[in-house]
Amino acid sequence: MSSLEGSIAGAWRSAGRLGPWLSLVIVVGVGILAPQPPSVDAELVAHHDRIRRVLEGVPLRCGEWIGEEQPLAPAAVELLRPNASLSRSYRRIGGDERVMMSLIHCSDARDMAGHYPPICYPSHGWTLDRPLDASTKAGGLSDPTVDVERFESLEVKTLDGRLMPMRAYRFSRMGEGLTEIKMTVLSAFILPDGSWNSDLGAIRDVQTRRRASREGVAQIQVVFAGWPSVEIIAEPATSLLNALPRAAIDVLGDRTDPGTEAGHE
Repeated sequence: MSSLEGSIAGAWRSAGRLGPWLSLVIVVGVGILAPQPPSVDAELVAHHDRIRRVLEGVPLRCGEWIGEEQPLAPAAVELLRPNASLSRSYRRIGGDERVMMSLIHCSDARDMAGHYPPICYPSHGWTLDRPLDASTKAGGLSDPTVDVERFESLEVKTLDGRLMPMRAYRFSRMGEGLTEIKMTVLSAFILPDGSWNSDLGAIRDVQTRRRASREGVAQIQVVFAGWPSVEIIAEPATSLLNALPRAAIDVLGDRTDPGTEAGHE
C-alpha cells in the first residue's frame, strides 16, 4: 500500500464510527423549515425518475477511474431523503490517486439546505480551517452565513469547454493516538437549471420558488485526504468528473430524456 493510500485509509477508518463516508456527513439543519409533501406532478415525477435511472446506470469504471460503492448510512438516507445518489471511493488505474466522490439529488431543495460543508462537517467533529482574512457575518464557523467567498475556489473545465465552479474547504480533526487527520472537500450545488453554485444562498433562493424547489437540487462532493493545494487536486478532480457519463450531470438540469443515459455523447 502506498503512503498516500495508507493516509486515506487511516483517515476513513478514524471517521468510520460516523458511518459509511461519514454517514455522508449528514445534515443538522433541523432548524430549517420542514418540507411539506408536494402535490403529484407527472412531469416532475418523470424528471426525478430519469435522474434516478441515470445515476443508477453509472458504471463502476469511468475512464481511468475504478469505483467502489460506499452506501449511504440509514440515518443519512432518513435525513436527506435523496431521490438518487452516487457515493463511491475511486482509485486511478496505474496511479496512487484515491478520492471519495458523492453525487446526491434531493427532489425537494429544502432537504439539501443543511448538507453544506461549513455546516455538516463541523457538526460531526471536524474543524473548518479558515483563510486568515476570512470572517463570518454572524455567530461562528457552524453558521450558514460563513463568508464562503473567502475560501479557495476551483473551476472544473468540461470536455466541451463548460466551466463548473466548486469551492474547496479544509477540515481537520484528532484521530486515534492524537494524530491529526486532514481532508479537503470540493463541493458544488447543481441547481434545477443545470447551473453550478457553491453558495448556500443559491439553495435558499430555489427554496423560495415553489416550482423550482420541487424540481430538486443536487450536490457533488469530491474529497481528498490531507490539504493538497488547489493546483494539485485540480487535475484529478477534473479527470474524475469528466470521466463520469455526461448524462449523469446533464440530467440534473435537463427536463428532457437524455436518451443515452449511461454514456457520453
